Amino acid sequence: MNQALTFTSDQEQALAQFLEFIRANQTRKLWVLTGYAGTGKSTLIAHLVQQMRAEQLPFKLLAPTGRAAKVLSNYAGFPASTIHRHIYFSGGELSTQGLSLAKNLHKNTLFFVDEASMLAAASAYEANNVLEDLLNYVYNGENCHLIFIGDPGQLPPVGQEQSLALEPALLAEAFSSLHIWHSHLTQVVRVNESSGILTAATYLRQKQDFVLPLFPKLSQFTDASVQEINGADFQESLESSMAQVGTDETILLTLANKRANQWNLEIRNRLFYREEVLEKGDLLMVVKNNYFWLDPSSKMGFIANGELARVDRVRKFEAYYGFEFAQLDLCFVDYPDQGPITCIVHIQSLSDEGPSLSRDVLRKLFYAIEAEHTDIKNKQKRYREVLKNPYFNALQIKYAHAVTVHKAQGGQWAHVYVDYGYLPEERKNKAYLRWLYTAITRASEKLFLLNFPPDFFALNEPNS
Repeated sequence: MNQALTFTSDQEQALAQFLEFIRANQTRKLWVLTGYAGTGKSTLIAHLVQQMRAEQLPFKLLAPTGRAAKVLSNYAGFPASTIHRHIYFSGGELSTQGLSLAKNLHKNTLFFVDEASMLAAASAYEANNVLEDLLNYVYNGENCHLIFIGDPGQLPPVGQEQSLALEPALLAEAFSSLHIWHSHLTQVVRVNESSGILTAATYLRQKQDFVLPLFPKLSQFTDASVQEINGADFQESLESSMAQVGTDETILLTLANKRANQWNLEIRNRLFYREEVLEKGDLLMVVKNNYFWLDPSSKMGFIANGELARVDRVRKFEAYYGFEFAQLDLCFVDYPDQGPITCIVHIQSLSDEGPSLSRDVLRKLFYAIEAEHTDIKNKQKRYREVLKNPYFNALQIKYAHAVTVHKAQGGQWAHVYVDYGYLPEERKNKAYLRWLYTAITRASEKLFLLNFPPDFFALNEPNS
């Protein structure tokens, strides 16, 4: 044990419960570790990982997205993988549109899952019930157990009212065979008490309803980690951020895809002077899982929703089936060892106002491709031919300088800009507070609040 490490009483209680959890002679064990920003979840997990490595106990680190896995790897000091990469496999002709659950060959292994608030149960937005699949995968292994780690103040999965994975009572109701332990951290770690970002997040999180002000007085923070900026200063500030920490570590978060699209066009035109729809150096985000372009044996396994990629080369633009496509060489930001991947992207997805292309668009593309195969009389064989078509499997992408908070969840950036935009009266509620809390906790070094009204900020010192 690292003798220099000092734990809060909350952390000490959590450590004691972890030992109880490990020693319990039960199957299908699950420990849920929750805590708000700054309460020391990362420190505690890093300590447990260190201890398990020292005692040569088997474990795996998992997270919902590549960026979240990168954050987990950094603070735990050990490689982490995406959940999808670890528990699913794609194989066979029809697998381009879905995944199969892999067999858990691990024994006596503890699976740590960070950012568990993002684990989606069955919904119209997910082809797979990731939460149920993860439970089935882990517990089908020999004496394998599971830890969920997350912040209950963050947004639940898209289309769901709550994060089931972080609600022990609901988990127990939904999965009656589970034996669940729960530790909740509330004490802010002492070393972080001076952090403006943390103070702002805590101040906001303690709000029971949308009552102004939502932020403390910013002038009190000596670290200057939280700043108000207006539209006139935005371009200069963003350029400065990109120069300091790089474009990969600078992001703008906003409420809606439509507004994100507008911001991305502005940033591409004004900062990078890009006129073509896609150019070398463009930063992109994949917005739908894709199982076509990568060899399943690669480190990535497949290209997941939320992955960041940089355009290394634009090979050509093409028009087929009534749509426009581009053939690109892409380098994935969080997989530097992967090397460039040549693939086809769907250009319409860049400007579409939905989170990804609608079923109607994909249906139109499907039927257009199917029409090329009228010589195949068997309907199922024609279906297979469509699924093997590279244009049907084109990557769905968006520019990644500005994204919605849901798309950014699980990730962390050095400099984060939060766009106030337009907030109608009906959106001024607890759901917005949760959205805003999630947004500001994406920042690791600096948070910029763009065009927020003056009455959002306290005039006096906060009481909390």
